[in-house]
Amino acid sequence: MPAEANSFDPRVLLWLLTFVIQIVQAVWLYREKQIDKTDERLSSMSKQIADLEKKTGEIEAAAESAPTHADLEKVYRSINDVAGTVNQIVGENRAQTAMLNQLLGKAIGGHHG
Repeated sequence: MPAEANSFDPRVLLWLLTFVIQIVQAVWLYREKQIDKTDERLSSMSKQIADLEKKTGEIEAAAESAPTHADLEKVYRSINDVAGTVNQIVGENRAQTAMLNQLLGKAIGGHHG
């Protein structure tokens, strides 16, 4: 066996180390890019969530100030009460008109006869 077959060339080790370092750097850069994209997506989602929270707050505020079923029931009762009162006034007005017509008829008829 020649002596050169057993000798170790340090350049091979250096080449292997350089190769491994380049692979590690490539993997590191790839992962870093993925992390950056993930951070961008999370930032975008955070903005969307903030917008949704704002809109939800506005809707809740509007819902709190909106009339309830009980409020609407009171309005309907009040409308019905007013309608009843108007109907009563119309009836009384008709009765008064009829009485005035009778009185006028008697007053006018009484002067001619």
